[in-house]
Parts: sequence; C-alpha cells; structure tokens
Amino acid sequence: MKDVSKPRKSYDTNYLRNIKDFFSNKKLHLPYIMATGVEVWWSLVYIYVPLFMIKNNLSDSSVALFFSLIIVPLVILENKVGNLSSKKGFRFFFVGGFLGLVLISLFLFFTSNIIYQLVLIVIGSVFVSFLEPIQDTFFFKQVLTSDEEKYYPLFSSSADLGGFLGKFVIAAFLLFLPNKYAYASMFFMMLFFVFMALRIPKNKK
Repeated sequence: MKDVSKPRKSYDTNYLRNIKDFFSNKKLHLPYIMATGVEVWWSLVYIYVPLFMIKNNLSDSSVALFFSLIIVPLVILENKVGNLSSKKGFRFFFVGGFLGLVLISLFLFFTSNIIYQLVLIVIGSVFVSFLEPIQDTFFFKQVLTSDEEKYYPLFSSSADLGGFLGKFVIAAFLLFLPNKYAYASMFFMMLFFVFMALRIPKNKK
C-alpha cells in the first residue's frame, strides 16, 4: 500500500525551536488568541453551568438535555459560516461572535432565573458557531503549507490555555463573590477578545 503521509522535516522534532518560531511569527498570534477565546467560553458552559444547575436542584437529565441543545446551533450553522467566511472575511465573524458573547454574558449577569440563563447560553451557541468553524481555517490561511505540521500542534495548545484561563479566572471571582460573577468575569474576557478581533484586517479572508 502506498504511503500517503506527509514527509516530516527534521525541525519538527526540535520542540523548543518550534515554540520560539511559532510565537515569533506575528501572523500566528491572532489565530491563537481567537481559538483561545472560544475555549474560554466553553469552560463556563461545560464546567460551571452544570454546577449552577445542580445547585438549583435541576436533574441530571436536565443537564444532559442542556448539553444536547447547545450543540444544535453549531451543527446547523457550521457549514454556512464556513462558506460565508470566504465572502465576509474572518474579522466579521470573529468580532460578531465575541461581541454576541459579551452581550449574552451581560444579560446572564442580570438574570437570576436559572431557566432563563440556560436559554441565553443556548442562544450564545449561535455566536459560538460564528467562531468555532473558522478558527482552524484562519490559522491555515496564515501559515505556509510546508509549516502546517510544525505549527499546528502548538496552535492546538490554545484549547488547553483557553480552558485553563476560563476556569482559573472564574474560580478567582467565585472565591469572593456570588455565582453570578462568573458571568461578569466572562463579560470582561469576551470583551478582551472583541478588541483582539478588531485587529484582524477587514479584507482578511
């Protein structure tokens, strides 16, 4: 059988050099930051929201239903967003997606009813669908084909960084403040990613 795998270059095994080269490449900074932002949001949804549901005496089946519902917008919109990004550009979707999550976080902070909060988070998945389908595409548009295997594992570490940041920042807020401040922390973090997304050139496709 013919081996169809890509030949790996020798520098692929030089991990320290790869890390240095990756973070020295300014074109890769914004794709990494955008991908980190998506995972920050998911840290709220998958870690803290189920805890809030249980604290409000919702059943395990309610948690399972919630997890199913937040995926629906992603499934419906993934291909549409991917296709439209080539026309509208990455900036449009990253700014719109993170700005939508800023507004959702603000509404969550001022909403005390857990059911309304869950509805808002499901609506928030519509804005996540602006972000998640294009984060890898945005990365690959910035990197040479010959460097994809060198840099993609490092780019993928944005998932770990985003998850850690989201959990840590929210936990820091909740040490001293009521649960609703988890949403306040998310508001400020998503606002940061909006400002970062505004740095993407308008014609970047």
